[in-house]
Amino acid sequence: MKTKSYISTDAVIIGNVTIGKDTVIMPGAKIIAEDDKIIIGENCVILENAVIRSTPAGPIKIGDNCLVGPNTHLVSCIIDDDVFIATGVSIFHKAHVKKNCEIRINAVVHTNSVLSENTTVPIGWVAVGNPTAILPSTEHEKIWELQKPLNFPTVAYGLNREEANMKNICKTLVNRLKKIEISNLIRNNFKNIKIIDENDNNLKKILESIIQNIDLKKYLINPNGFPYGRNLLYNDQEFEILLMNWEFADESDIHDHGNSLGMAYVIEGHLKNYVYDDSFKQKYLEDYKKGEFITIKKAVFYKMENLKTTENSITLHIYSPPISGMKVYEMDTQNIY
Repeated sequence: MKTKSYISTDAVIIGNVTIGKDTVIMPGAKIIAEDDKIIIGENCVILENAVIRSTPAGPIKIGDNCLVGPNTHLVSCIIDDDVFIATGVSIFHKAHVKKNCEIRINAVVHTNSVLSENTTVPIGWVAVGNPTAILPSTEHEKIWELQKPLNFPTVAYGLNREEANMKNICKTLVNRLKKIEISNLIRNNFKNIKIIDENDNNLKKILESIIQNIDLKKYLINPNGFPYGRNLLYNDQEFEILLMNWEFADESDIHDHGNSLGMAYVIEGHLKNYVYDDSFKQKYLEDYKKGEFITIKKAVFYKMENLKTTENSITLHIYSPPISGMKVYEMDTQNIY
């Protein structure tokens, strides 16, 4: 963070947050970079109990000379320079409020909506759509007609409208929000790290730091009839971290990791790692038990087997860059997909 800002000791700031000079963050404000970054410009005022949150839907960017009033809620939106946001305003995912706008008490700017420069949203009214219609909250049917195509459940929760019941919404959010502690650990201790090769000591350091500081068992996903349950714990442009819960007496398909290299750590259990050549003949076999690290090379095919016959095994993986172009070899058909 730049100097000359005032940040109250009672404010909460989590994750990848940048605050410009001469900006004031008042008591009770909560600025939470859950998944993407938050950038707050210069000479801004963030008043009491404002909630500013970035999510997988995107970052938050607040320009210079902006006032964010008490009890406001801003999530994954863009605010240009010289904007006034009054008490109780809500601005939702992927909305864009352009320069010199005024959003008055308890007004709403909805998902994917764009406010043109110099626009005022009256007290308690709703701005929705692009181009934006500004309507009183009593015009529910007109608001819904414009709001429905903006697809709020997909943008906010990654769910289609048909599957966006409360059970699925809460399950998605619980799984997502629990991971903030891992993002904080990575960003506070391993910022701007570049992974060079599979022998890079940073791979091991990152895994060790997570193992020592985070209770990973609360992030386990049950296999539910598959060889493993897979939970993506962290992802950025440089690397991703996965937690794998291996079904007892089961194994993965033969697969590579695309152009990614990596490392895994055995948290619990006993596994065999089969390594194959380009013709998918087994080259050698590796045996790993609790507390051991597994080196993962680029463009090499592997198969992992859980040797435990009555218990799951658990592994923590890091890949750099995040896996893309992964190939899977099906032994029965000899097909690669």
